[in-house]
Amino acid sequence: MSINRRIKALRKELNLIQQDFAKKIGVQRVTISWMEKEGNTITRQNIKIICDAFNVNENWLCTGEGDMFKPADEPGILDKLQQELKLNNAEMEIIKTFIELSPEQRRMGIQFIKDFSSKLNANLGEVLSSPRSSEVMGVSRSDTSSLPAGISDDEWQLLQAARREKAQTSDTSGYINSDMKSRA
Repeated sequence: MSINRRIKALRKELNLIQQDFAKKIGVQRVTISWMEKEGNTITRQNIKIICDAFNVNENWLCTGEGDMFKPADEPGILDKLQQELKLNNAEMEIIKTFIELSPEQRRMGIQFIKDFSSKLNANLGEVLSSPRSSEVMGVSRSDTSSLPAGISDDEWQLLQAARREKAQTSDTSGYINSDMKSRA
């Protein structure tokens, strides 16, 4: 039996239609149809993705030898990751959820986080550069009674550090810009 037929046999064993199988490994349905067609070459990357996604014995998928699935007690890639990085259950759940998203959803999620971070930094910069925040420059929260409620000392220190970094960046970029203008 060819690797193409084994992929189809695996999909049928998992009781998945091509669309669902494709979604689990992050490809289009047409890609699964192509993979299942006799004679088509399967990339090493797709073999690895299929094996990781469905706990498939790679030797079986490539050669037909051995069992279709890895033994349940054999650690998968996520188990190894959790052990190596000492990830807790919440961190693992975040990783698993991210992996379950389609490639397009992952791309959109990453873009959202980048946009959110950028907007948050801009807004924090405005808040931290206001006259009120400059009055408390370098002063810890414990020394100030009029700071917003709900901000911990650690959060306040992080905000202060971000404000100082932004001020240094602004000072430096102003110098660079004026230096470049004087050269022009």
